[in-house]
Amino acid sequence: QFQRKYIWKEPEKKSTALLEGSAITKTLEKTYRNSFGDDGYWSDPVVVKNALLRDYSVAFAEETKGIEPDSSPYQDDARKAFLVWEEIKLRGGKFLTKFSEMNCGPDYQPRPARGDKPCGVEYELRFNVRGLVPILGYIDLLEKKRIVDWKVTKERYLNPQASFQLSLYAYGLKIPNVALVGFCKDSGKILIRQDKRDMKKVKVWVEYVVLSACKAVLDGLNAGFPPCNPSFNILCD
Repeated sequence: QFQRKYIWKEPEKKSTALLEGSAITKTLEKTYRNSFGDDGYWSDPVVVKNALLRDYSVAFAEETKGIEPDSSPYQDDARKAFLVWEEIKLRGGKFLTKFSEMNCGPDYQPRPARGDKPCGVEYELRFNVRGLVPILGYIDLLEKKRIVDWKVTKERYLNPQASFQLSLYAYGLKIPNVALVGFCKDSGKILIRQDKRDMKKVKVWVEYVVLSACKAVLDGLNAGFPPCNPSFNILCD
């Protein structure tokens, strides 16, 4: 999936399941980019809310383009599919309204007085594992001392301790503090779950997983299994 999106630049196949997360993430990305260089950007929750909802409406419209009814839970009913999209849009708007109201509270917000102004959004990260395996990743929000990932998910899945993705980013940047900001579809809450990685353990874990995965691929090639095009076989992602 990563190769298809970032390397081959293939257009993503859109689906109802990914609609909400994509629209919210793109909205937050734009909002954070607009805030760079403006220390007072986050001072007025009303202004931020209006900007978020405006940008969300645009992002949502873009994300629904090209989605076929059969990608929704209602495969044979376009009208019901449309109603599902409207429900998702309403829930996303409520999330972003709550996000703006929480502006002065959560420590992940870019308040200069608290020393947590972001360094980048959708931050491109390139590094090598053991000098052998090149890694390319994109971090939702990078602060000076913390790596933040946004998730639209169910509350029970919001577990930063189990996130290999966060460990991989911590390894690459040598930043132990990580956080998941969860927009929880089941509870309607916005939750911040944080963790401080033990960097010695992270090094062992990341290098073992990455090098083992590479060995498995090479073993498969050496055994005569031909590489395939992921666009034709999702099992090869």
